[in-house]
Amino acid sequence: MHLLPRTKHLKKYARQVLCFWIMFLVLSSLVYLPMSPVSEVREARAATVTISGIVYSSFGGSNIGSGKTINVYQNGSTLVGSNSTAAGGSYSVTGTINASDVVTVYIDGDAVDANTVFVSDATNNPNVDLYGSVLAVGHHTGSSITNSNLSTGYVSGDATDMVYSVTSGNLTTSSNVSVYVMPGDTHDPGGTITTGGTGDFIMATSTVAYFDNSSNTIGGDIRLLSLNGTGGQLYLDTNTTISGGDILASSTANILYSGGATPTITLGASGSIYDGGATSTFYNLTTSGSGNTAIQSAIKVANNISVGSGTTLSGTGDITVTGTVTGAGTVSHTGTFYTGAGDLGSNTNWSFGNLTVNATTTAEGTGTMTIGGQLYLLKPLKAGSKTWTLNGTTSGVGATSTPLLYSTDGFFDPATSTLVYAGRAETFITPTSTYNLTFTPVGGSPSYTLLNDIVVANDLTVNTNATLTGEKSLTVGGDVTGDGSIIITAAAGNDFLRNLKEISAGGAHTCALTNIGAVYCWGDNANRATLGDGTLINRSTPARVVDGEATGLDTDGTYLTNIKQITTGNYFACAIAYSGYTYCWGDNNNGILGNAGGSNSPNPVKVQDGEATTASGDSDGTYLINLKQISGGGLHTCAISNSGNTYCWGDSSSGQMGDSGTTDRSTPVKVQDGTATGSDTDGTYLINLKQISGGGLHTCAISNSGNTYCWGASSSGQLGNTSAASPQTTPIKVEDGTAAGFVDSDGTYLINMKQISSSGSHTCAISNATSTYCWGLGTSGQLGNNGTANSSTPVRVEDGAATGTDTSGTDLINLKGIIGGSEHTCAISNSGNTYCWGLNTSNQLGNGNTTNQTTPVKVQDGAAVGSDTDGTNLINEKQITARSVHSCSISNSGNTYCWGISTYGQIGDGNTTTRSTPVNVWLGASAGSDTDGTYLRNIKDIAAVGSHTCATSNSGNVYCWGYNEQGQIGVNSFAGAISIPYKVLAGEAASVDTDGAYLTNIKQVDANRTSVGAYFTCAISNSGNAYCWGENSNGNLGNGQAGADIAIPVRVLKGAASGADTDGFYLTNIKQIATGGSHTCAVTYSGNAYCWGQEANGRLGNGETASTKTTPVRVIKGEATGSDTDGTNLINVKQVSAGVNHACVITYSGNAYCWGYGEFGQIGNGA
Repeated sequence: MHLLPRTKHLKKYARQVLCFWIMFLVLSSLVYLPMSPVSEVREARAATVTISGIVYSSFGGSNIGSGKTINVYQNGSTLVGSNSTAAGGSYSVTGTINASDVVTVYIDGDAVDANTVFVSDATNNPNVDLYGSVLAVGHHTGSSITNSNLSTGYVSGDATDMVYSVTSGNLTTSSNVSVYVMPGDTHDPGGTITTGGTGDFIMATSTVAYFDNSSNTIGGDIRLLSLNGTGGQLYLDTNTTISGGDILASSTANILYSGGATPTITLGASGSIYDGGATSTFYNLTTSGSGNTAIQSAIKVANNISVGSGTTLSGTGDITVTGTVTGAGTVSHTGTFYTGAGDLGSNTNWSFGNLTVNATTTAEGTGTMTIGGQLYLLKPLKAGSKTWTLNGTTSGVGATSTPLLYSTDGFFDPATSTLVYAGRAETFITPTSTYNLTFTPVGGSPSYTLLNDIVVANDLTVNTNATLTGEKSLTVGGDVTGDGSIIITAAAGNDFLRNLKEISAGGAHTCALTNIGAVYCWGDNANRATLGDGTLINRSTPARVVDGEATGLDTDGTYLTNIKQITTGNYFACAIAYSGYTYCWGDNNNGILGNAGGSNSPNPVKVQDGEATTASGDSDGTYLINLKQISGGGLHTCAISNSGNTYCWGDSSSGQMGDSGTTDRSTPVKVQDGTATGSDTDGTYLINLKQISGGGLHTCAISNSGNTYCWGASSSGQLGNTSAASPQTTPIKVEDGTAAGFVDSDGTYLINMKQISSSGSHTCAISNATSTYCWGLGTSGQLGNNGTANSSTPVRVEDGAATGTDTSGTDLINLKGIIGGSEHTCAISNSGNTYCWGLNTSNQLGNGNTTNQTTPVKVQDGAAVGSDTDGTNLINEKQITARSVHSCSISNSGNTYCWGISTYGQIGDGNTTTRSTPVNVWLGASAGSDTDGTYLRNIKDIAAVGSHTCATSNSGNVYCWGYNEQGQIGVNSFAGAISIPYKVLAGEAASVDTDGAYLTNIKQVDANRTSVGAYFTCAISNSGNAYCWGENSNGNLGNGQAGADIAIPVRVLKGAASGADTDGFYLTNIKQIATGGSHTCAVTYSGNAYCWGQEANGRLGNGETASTKTTPVRVIKGEATGSDTDGTNLINVKQVSAGVNHACVITYSGNAYCWGYGEFGQIGNGA
């Protein structure tokens, strides 16, 4: 190293001092001359300052010790001062420095080279540390330090001690020397950055750096630290190569791409990306060299990813790509989510955890694409010639999986690909078309069930231990091979209440979740809008939950989709979507819906974030996200997030929020820790839960560490702790009770629980040791201990009618699921039996009588058949639910059963009759492919308005039932009421729309494809024809007549239609129809709108108000302008909706128009 002699420094210093005094004497001799007031102009302020710090052997290393010479230079040429390090590596140099001078501090003549360069603010700088093999940079006046500043600070007289150089504005560090941006500073180089060898680029707390000029090369890591504050922000807006290291960001740091430029970020060798908090954003991302590039946290790539030959792209972080993914390298991206909007091109084998396609995607080349979880198609996937292997969302035997899902616009285009299902769970098959189709389980003996008719253009292979089953059509163009089983029965439609994933009973309603993420509810709806179908009509058969505020993956344009779990309360329901959002609907008293209050909602609303934060990952800034489990209580809801946090919202009159108060909460609040200890608390809040359950006025939960907690009302002992307050406003541990001395006790408290269920005023739990415990209210025998006394600590449930492996000789054991109703309890065992006990006044125990039971009784089989009955009792159930007066279950064979009171139709069998044993959830009766011989199946749309209901099946048939005095059921009869579905007759149907006897070929275009008026019905066919039947006093059937009601479909005449909208006699080319009170409107594919029927109040939109029109009239332009009118009529119409006395449309240009009766403001024009 070059050693600067001490005498050299002294001579420089003497000359500087002499010059200083000469200048001082000259200036002091000047006469002060007064001047007019102006703004004072100051030159750079000189000050005597002290620069001090600690010298370290390396970044993160130990101090360098004493006796090392430290030089401080001003603007690279003037020595400010020099001193030696003291013990501990500290130094201090005092001298005169001007504001905005570039100060360079370095070790003089040592084996360790270290430079710190900063722009001075002419104040003392006590934290100017040096690090061996590091160039530390900063700007202490609040601006950005640039490469030009670094060039100014370069001490050319001591070049051998400098660890960097600047040439033509570009910065290069010496071999293995890193660049470090000091805390709170900004580095805007204005040129390129190249770190030599394995040198890193390191950013301290609260720093900002810009890579936005030409190309940069970082030999080591890019590291963004967060030591005692907010992490740095690095803008990657130019080509940058990280040739030998990783991109590492702390939890509060951020890697950004600001847009405009098109930079490529290249990771070489075995680089990784790890962003501990925010989502890193890149434009192009390239891997090069050889080795494994691990994406260990979420990243977004605005354009393309290129996987270089010899490299492997792996990791557990989410990847979102807008462009293409190509390259000869390997992708092994498992255990997480990959979302792509561009093509996939490679001949190598790639694997993904979950793959979402959100733009039309073409898979190019050959090789195998392996999906460990789900393949979700929001847009078409052109599968090319690849092999697509789907391993399913779970590997557990006995679980279910739907590994290939579609949205409305997505589908699987097979080309010449091979689709392989390899999961060992029961799997549901969604494609309708494949080229080669193979089933080859990696373990177990799963069944693969067809959910749709399917065409296999080439070969079908069903390998050993696989069973392909379903009531669907299977067409194979090539060979059928393999040693597995194929059990395809005659197509009997797709009962949407078969193959359910979950069922949940509310106060007087029931909701169910299908394996493909759809939600259906039935029962009471008039009182609190609990069914989520957008209406206030009670349903005695299932209605699908509409989308409401759902967006993105969570809606198909009409209905709520992509749901992974549901729960119900007394008068509400909630659902968690795979997207992370939470939706609730129904009663909103006490803030139960979590949307900051407001009225009841018949449509799903998003739950707001409340106390959840973006830092925890539980908020997107507005809404609650990232939940793993949710549970509805009587009037409140609680949930657990994947981050480990616990939230509640709604009624807190008894402390059921767990937030140390009794104030209702209309958005989520965090549950406090109460008596929680160890890993179950973060010092303030309850964390680390694996399951939570809301009761009537209390909540209970079990933690991953094995503890059991309850909070809320304790009047009946439902909290399981003899010391519980009333109310108990924070969690308290459940005492061991009769578990004392056994594996389920720690000597004081109940531990080792695997599932818990809180109900009205009692709680039950199952332990990992297979024991069953209940505590709380026992007046109806709901504790199952052969008594009716309350218990404030857990008691063991006796065996009652249990047999075989379900009894220990005295107690009920071997349960896989338990659920509490208001005053009764039900459970299913691992051996397949179903038990209930407690209150039975409403037949909720399902054992054929109304006698209360203080020990478990077996649920009788009722209407169960096949593998769901042992000849006497209900068996083979996989999930059970119970509420106050009814219970329901799902069987492993796919059937759905309910029993108990059905005042509001909550049993779902088509009426309101109480059922003392299980009955099938029913969709009426019909014929052909729309029935399984007893129940209506295969329904795609249902419309219930007024006093009758009509449904359209996937096979194109129409069924109606209900009030019929005007002939609105369409069966050539005016019988007052028809209580089961009847197939609508053909009437005047065109040949293409009838099978000779019945109306067929009916389609569904918008949400309201079979539209039902108060006493009449209309439908449109796939051929574009319109048919109406029923009440016709005002010409609302459109057949040229008014007066007599018509009990069979009549075809709507052309009226004022012309061009493509008529065949010369009838109205044609129709894409949507809507019925009002006594009028009907329709929209054609040409964009024209027509109405007919009663004209009072101007509801036909043709400029008249006095007469009745028995055939269609054109809706005129009114206030429409631009592309929405042809000068006379309204055109460019996308959809129509008819009210009782008015109608509205929306156009393709996004405008809305209304006409008709407006006394209540329904026209929306301010009048």
